[in-house]
Amino acid sequence: SHETDGLRKKIKGARLLQSNLSTEFANLARKAKEMSEFNLVKSQMQAHLNRLNEALNSSIDAFKSCCSELETIEANIAEIKKEKETTTGAASFNALLADAFGPKGIQAFVLRNIVQALQYC
Repeated sequence: SHETDGLRKKIKGARLLQSNLSTEFANLARKAKEMSEFNLVKSQMQAHLNRLNEALNSSIDAFKSCCSELETIEANIAEIKKEKETTTGAASFNALLADAFGPKGIQAFVLRNIVQALQYC
């Protein structure tokens, strides 16, 4: 039974090796699953990051557009202020002319001088 003891030892060794290999295989399978899950999460996060980058770029473009519109509006406001100043000046000048050539202006002066001249005649 020396042979059977040798065979039993070989079988026991083979079973131990099989058990160790089975445990190692299970660990590797678990690690492979974890890596797969990690890669899935990484892929999802990369897609989310890409969407955020696209949103950021869109926001930057919108901001630049708003800044451009603001510059145009400010230029229009400056132009309108100049027109207002010009119009105000013209209105003041027109009011001065209306006073000068109105009923109390040159006409009244000329009529008064004529009346006085006629009175002396």
